Amino acid sequence: MGDTIFGKILRGEAPCSKVFEDDRVLVFKDIAPVSDHHLLVIPKGEQIRDASKLRPTQEHISLVKHMVDVGRRCLRESAGTELSADQYSHGFHWPPVISVKHLHLHCIAPARKMSWYWKIAFWKNSWWYRSPEWVLDDLAKRSNSSL
Repeated sequence: MGDTIFGKILRGEAPCSKVFEDDRVLVFKDIAPVSDHHLLVIPKGEQIRDASKLRPTQEHISLVKHMVDVGRRCLRESAGTELSADQYSHGFHWPPVISVKHLHLHCIAPARKMSWYWKIAFWKNSWWYRSPEWVLDDLAKRSNSSL
């Protein structure tokens, strides 16, 4: 689980505002939310430094899909309403723009309430912030190229 703050949270050595947990992921509120609802989804088990370190394996592809499904469900429940794609932001920061070296998915809503600074920091598919769809597409391409 590593020695990051997220590893400490997973080991119960640091507190968090837990929203959801299953055998694969933990979802909790970000301590510095950039909008009304800002959740983080982190994997349990294997520590992966960041999204660029994901391998094009079924295990990692399945993990990302699970993180996204759980994150969207928790964000919808937190917001108390169904959200359209333009109302939320889901993504992974990309190296070198990483604050915690432990894979984590940001789930943010409503996106329109982010300040201009955070809209730039969480700019979909910029070189520093990648959508889950971009990450999954990259994993699929790398998986096909290794055949």
